[in-house]
Amino acid sequence: MNKINFDRIVSSKPQTFSYVTLPEKEEEKVPEKGLIEVPEYPFNEQREAFSFVSLLTRPEVIMALCQVRDECNKTAAMSLFHSTLTKYGRLEEFEQIQTQTFSQISMFLKDTWISTLKIAVRSSLRDIGKGWYNLYETKWEVYQMSKLHQLMELIKFMLQDSVRYLVQDSLVNFVQLFLDASHSVLNCREDMVWGDDLVNSPYKPRKNPVFLVDLILDNTGVHFSTPLENFETAVVSLFNKGILATHTIPQLEKYVLENIFICGIPLLESVGIHEPAVEELRNTMCTCIRKALIPLQAYAKNYEKYLELNNRDINSLLKPYETQCPPAQEVRAMVNTHLEEKEMLDNSLPGSIVIGPFYLGVEGVRQNLSKKCKALATSMLDILAKNLHCQVEDICEAFKAISRKIYEKPNSIEELAELREWMKGIPEKLKVQEELISKVMEEYEVMEEFLYNLTQDDFNDKWAASSWPSKISGQIEQIRQQHMEDEERFRKIQFMDQTNFQERLDGLQLAVAGFSAHMDINRAHEIANEARRIKKQLKDSQQMALLYNNRERIFGTPVTSYDKLTKMVKDFQPFYDLWTTASDWLRWSESWMNDPLSAIDAEQLEKNVNESFKTMHKCVKQFKDIPACQDVAVEIRGKIEEFKPYIPLIQGLRNPGMRNRHWEMLSEEIKINVKPKANLTFARCLDMKLQDHIEVIAKIAEIAGKEYSIENALDKMEHEWESILFNILPYKETGTFIMKSPDEASQLLDDHIVMTQSMSFSPFKKPFEDRINTWENKLKMTQDVLEEWLTCQRAWLYLEPIFSSEDINRQLPVESKRYQTMERMWRKIMKNAEENREVITVCPEPRLLEKLRECNKLLDLVQKGLSEYLETKRGAFP
Repeated sequence: MNKINFDRIVSSKPQTFSYVTLPEKEEEKVPEKGLIEVPEYPFNEQREAFSFVSLLTRPEVIMALCQVRDECNKTAAMSLFHSTLTKYGRLEEFEQIQTQTFSQISMFLKDTWISTLKIAVRSSLRDIGKGWYNLYETKWEVYQMSKLHQLMELIKFMLQDSVRYLVQDSLVNFVQLFLDASHSVLNCREDMVWGDDLVNSPYKPRKNPVFLVDLILDNTGVHFSTPLENFETAVVSLFNKGILATHTIPQLEKYVLENIFICGIPLLESVGIHEPAVEELRNTMCTCIRKALIPLQAYAKNYEKYLELNNRDINSLLKPYETQCPPAQEVRAMVNTHLEEKEMLDNSLPGSIVIGPFYLGVEGVRQNLSKKCKALATSMLDILAKNLHCQVEDICEAFKAISRKIYEKPNSIEELAELREWMKGIPEKLKVQEELISKVMEEYEVMEEFLYNLTQDDFNDKWAASSWPSKISGQIEQIRQQHMEDEERFRKIQFMDQTNFQERLDGLQLAVAGFSAHMDINRAHEIANEARRIKKQLKDSQQMALLYNNRERIFGTPVTSYDKLTKMVKDFQPFYDLWTTASDWLRWSESWMNDPLSAIDAEQLEKNVNESFKTMHKCVKQFKDIPACQDVAVEIRGKIEEFKPYIPLIQGLRNPGMRNRHWEMLSEEIKINVKPKANLTFARCLDMKLQDHIEVIAKIAEIAGKEYSIENALDKMEHEWESILFNILPYKETGTFIMKSPDEASQLLDDHIVMTQSMSFSPFKKPFEDRINTWENKLKMTQDVLEEWLTCQRAWLYLEPIFSSEDINRQLPVESKRYQTMERMWRKIMKNAEENREVITVCPEPRLLEKLRECNKLLDLVQKGLSEYLETKRGAFP
């Protein structure tokens, strides 16, 4: 029968079995008889020989093999992987599901399966006893010769065959999962472009997508929630781990033969990781994954155009508009643009799309882009609303200011008149505010177009602004009646005040007339105080007269004449001048004569004497009709004339330049011991007959004044240098500093040197000769130091980048050493200048000048050596 089947199959497919040659058929002859002769056959011997080697002679063995086969069939029907996924998931979830599946199968095979098989074999063979199938055999050599050993070998191969089938079938199904999901992307080229349709996908799987991936847009670009390179790595890892999970299944022999020691744990053979069929399946799976990534990446590339919108910072974008809000019409256009862009995004971007084995989630990107557009539109409306609210607040505040001003209570007729005048301009102000309200309301219509929800404050203020014009008009009508009542009240007050004022003027007139009776010079201070009091009352009365006249004009009544007051002021002025000047002179003369001489201000004294003399001379003429007062003026004028000759003496003695040497010179010249002590008064000077030596005193005072001017000039120059500081700046990354050109110091040096030299030619320099010479030397030393300093700095700035090079240092070792010596001194000098920046303190230092000159000498040598080196190089390369 087998031969008939074999011949039929090979004959029906000659191309497939071209390498098989069938034997020639022998022509069959029709037998002459209906019987076939059967040769003799030793059946019993053959049966015994077969039974000796066959395992199928005992029903217990057959039962054991049947049970083993049944368990093997169950195992072969299992799967290492979950290849019938009905729902996509993330790569991590996929890995977890597959790992859990082959781990459970591995645990089953190593534990449950082996235990079940052990029980099945031992329970079937336990009653056979000793012989070929002795389960209790203890000797390994005897076991090796028994049929039990053959049976265990057969079972081992049955188990290995089942495991191999399990692995191969699982791998094929696992790879088929990706083939089904990726069948539509296998022909995609590396350089493919997706196109404009982002909603519909031409790359559908046969069944279901496998992986869930989210598209992500951020500052780093367009990418995915799971890095794409992880998919191939993870799937290949699962593929290999699934195979390796079957490499640790123990053989059954050690568990069945409990009385024989078997070293280690022999394992069943399984499918190898690098078998050709396995390699082919693995490569097929990797190809599917790689091909599936091509359209996925091409699709994601289309989202790069949305990166700018996605990464846009709303706050920084809106900052200029917050500072200066654009007009409402411009805001409308901008909001419409953002809303149109949002609608376009909502319509052109899907929530998700299936591309081969990938279920790509785009909802997050779409929502984010849509929200960004919505936020931009809303933020622009927020800015407009805020701006309009500010405008409304300004409008309401303007109306409130008008309202407050209207209700101000006038305290005088002037304030009432001013308020009425101001109220005449209210209609113009209302017109301006109404125009602003109209404009704001038009702009609020833009907000209503977009159904913008105003805050309660915005809403209240908006309509409050609209109601203000009519509210102000009602207030104006109400307040006008109040103003009429106030005017009448002020009119009555005015009448009473003017009556009292007239009585006051009559009293002043009597007081002024009474001054002609004063003639006692001994009461000069008392009379002067009374004159000052009357003077103040007259001045206050003049102001009140002006006030009352002004109010009469406001009321529209006849203006009262106060010429009597004007005449009274004019008549009183001579009396005031007479007695105040007399009082002042008596007080001054007493002070000048008896107070310490050091307390007298000679300049102010001369001014007071001259002014008093003029006043008294004028009073003598004015009081020709009042002899008593004229006598007082004449007497005071006489005293002033007596004092006038002493003015030069006081000016000489009070010269600000007078020093001890001048007082000693004066004492020696006039042979009188004069010292500026606290008890030296002008009266004592007169007792000492110093007025007889006025020429000597004037001469010495002149010398003192000239010397004083030199001393002041020196002090001023020293003071001016206190504010002259070096401008020291860090220089690049050198760790040292440079000095900004000291133009101000140079100009001041030139001016002060010229001034000091002119002082040295003065005949009055002797007391300050040493100080002048010291100051001149200090200035010249400073000038020399600054000149050397700037020369050194220019050379250092030129050479510093050159000698920072290691190559130059190797080429010019001598010059490099000189440069380094110079630079150490330079750095110390600049550090000191940075710590102490006062020019006049740092520069006049001989050691500093020596150091700078030494630096310049070293720099000259370095520059000379560098020039020779460069000349040599130029000669080598003509």
